[in-house]
Amino acid sequence: MFLTKDQKYLLSILRETGDMRLDQVLPLMRLYDPQKQASHCEAILRHLRYCGELMPRGNNLICLPELREEMPDSEMLDALDILLALATGPPLQISRRRAPYKLCFLLEREDGRLDSFAVLPVEPGREQMVSILMAQQSKGFTVPLLLSALEQSRLLQIHQKHYFVIRPAGCDSFKEVMPANERPEQSRGHKFTTKGATDNELHGPRGIQEYRRFGWRSGMGGSRGR
Repeated sequence: MFLTKDQKYLLSILRETGDMRLDQVLPLMRLYDPQKQASHCEAILRHLRYCGELMPRGNNLICLPELREEMPDSEMLDALDILLALATGPPLQISRRRAPYKLCFLLEREDGRLDSFAVLPVEPGREQMVSILMAQQSKGFTVPLLLSALEQSRLLQIHQKHYFVIRPAGCDSFKEVMPANERPEQSRGHKFTTKGATDNELHGPRGIQEYRRFGWRSGMGGSRGR
């Protein structure tokens, strides 16, 4: 089976995430090649499906063939959104096989410095357990904590560099982000959107770029390089 470099790149990410929304494909490909267009992504997906490397799942998802009978992993899709919000180029490493985290990835900044991230979902009621678990983990990662409600942040004691990403119950189209050094009542409710966003929103001044600027400048836990 012959695959081009961009096909291998997309497939390498899908093999770690298992699922991917169709509207995440173009932003991912533009991390690899900023000139990619929607028509290029459609051709890539057609070829990978023809080769048996992926399957459509409903109207807006793709998945690995062996996962087609399973329920989509919504937390993994959220973790992929976080990667897209933070990355300026393709991830140097990406892995789902590092418990207790949902997804780990290594990103390179434009100045060459490296940042390691580990996304950790926190179920309501498990904040104390997560705090105990995180006390035993390395401080080598910056940890985006995926919460259902901002009030959960009061119950967490995390020593790693971190910030909170809020996915309100019943809502899958936006997330709020709050610096770890702010209290919930002080949060201004910053948000970013990738699901259903237009191309201009994804790559324009008020889309992912705005979220990235907020992330690096507000003390939200981005590591400062080695």
